[in-house]
Amino acid sequence: MQTKTGSFKVFFFPFLYTAVLFIALYIFGLYRLRNVPGIAITEDMLVWGPVLLVVIPCLLLRPRAKRLVHRESKSTLTGNLLFAAALAMALPLVLMGMGYPPMYQALGFVLGLVGVFYLMLQTEVKGTQAPVQVYSQGGEHFAYRPHPDERPLRPVRPRANPLFFLRPRPGYFVTPIIIDLNILVFIIMVIRTGALFGFSSETLMQWGANNGYAVLIQHQYYRMLTAVFVHGGGLIHIFSNMYALLFAGVVLEPVLGAKRYAIMYLLTGIMASAVSIFIHPDVVSSGASGAVFGMYGGLIALMVARISSPHIDRVTMGSMIFFVGYNLAFGLIPGIDNAAHIGGLVTGFIVGLLYVPGLRKRIRGLREDSRF
Repeated sequence: MQTKTGSFKVFFFPFLYTAVLFIALYIFGLYRLRNVPGIAITEDMLVWGPVLLVVIPCLLLRPRAKRLVHRESKSTLTGNLLFAAALAMALPLVLMGMGYPPMYQALGFVLGLVGVFYLMLQTEVKGTQAPVQVYSQGGEHFAYRPHPDERPLRPVRPRANPLFFLRPRPGYFVTPIIIDLNILVFIIMVIRTGALFGFSSETLMQWGANNGYAVLIQHQYYRMLTAVFVHGGGLIHIFSNMYALLFAGVVLEPVLGAKRYAIMYLLTGIMASAVSIFIHPDVVSSGASGAVFGMYGGLIALMVARISSPHIDRVTMGSMIFFVGYNLAFGLIPGIDNAAHIGGLVTGFIVGLLYVPGLRKRIRGLREDSRF
């Protein structure tokens, strides 16, 4: 098996060179544009520009990312690796466009850099070690690692459909409904307000955002739930949350079942709003990140309790740690509601532990039924 030095040469060093070159070229190009008469640089351009342009270096890095990851986990781990790379390159420039001081811009780059490094360590150079194969027999799941000379079996998969993860189906029913509702609310808000990258506090309050005064004084308790479906940070806010929810739902919902999963999501979202009110009663907060953290808290609980499932593996754990660690660290930047993140994470962990006895009983029942 190749050493980690080989993995660094395959992706990390090329990514580092690409990131530095991309940021330098963007700043240089922005400086030249500001000196061109007749061109007005708006705040939307400063925020949206890096998000659009970062697609170019990510496409250039995609072949190298695919070399690090075995085919069986390519779509999951390669996507997360490129997503972390995009964050490292675009986030400092977005923060610069939003007027944050250089310290926070550097923090955004370092966080993305650490995410790339960590996810890269979860991969193996393609062809150096055979991937683990998982198959089912009699209701039981087995795993084996083929001999290096044996050609690993590759399941035939249908062609990818962009709407595949937005359609409910058995084993993945609640997650697409939640994602669709969030997207629908966001689209309606964009149509009504004309804004795409963020909404005012007045607009957010009209759409059900969370606020201590409205909840505790005016007794508008519904806001603790409706705020979970409103994203005040605009397109980047909803994209990052729905991406994380999609990954958590694909892994967690088949294990818990639709009913348990829905209860966990709604309960962690409400508790995240409650913690946010307790810590920041004067702040208008919104977003699904608290509930998404709750889903990852539930995943941590299942891993701690050693609930066996083919849906929970090293790729899942690596991506989960990346999401939780990155968002908690990013919450140090002013304007990010880390109280809701921590409240959702702790609530999800507790709810997940409460689910463990029932899940173990169900697993034993399935094993006994498979023997007959």
